[in-house]
Amino acid sequence: MPTISPHLVKRCWCTGETPNMVRRQRGGTGAESRPLVPSARTAGQRRLEAAVLEAAHRAMSRMRRRGCALRPTSLVNRVRSDSAVLGLQVDDAGLDHLLAEVLPVVVGGRVRGVPGLRVHPRRDSLDLRSPDGEVRLLGVTRGRWRQAVAA
Repeated sequence: MPTISPHLVKRCWCTGETPNMVRRQRGGTGAESRPLVPSARTAGQRRLEAAVLEAAHRAMSRMRRRGCALRPTSLVNRVRSDSAVLGLQVDDAGLDHLLAEVLPVVVGGRVRGVPGLRVHPRRDSLDLRSPDGEVRLLGVTRGRWRQAVAA
């Protein structure tokens, strides 16, 4: 029975995948296989992904301070890192909080959120695009986006 690397275990904890799913996605063996944890292609994409994940952390902290409990206790349920665009499945109860943290707004002469970020709703996802790159929020329908904007 093959042993499972600790890095593979950590990826599975973060993304919600099983070890077999990761092995099938990586394909090949040795040099031709893709890396275990894919990296963003450009420095701008890495900055955007970091900014969105920091906003998710701030949103979760704000929800805990206000007593908004999530079941399960994470804002991001699933991460899809195998495509060109980082995909995050956000818990529906925390979507409004995440969007409040990530969308740019001017408060007291300072810009909060991710500067230059624009929202492009799709049928089953919400694309957050900036000049640096793109992040996709999975499972957010156009109707749910309209509800979030109204809130």
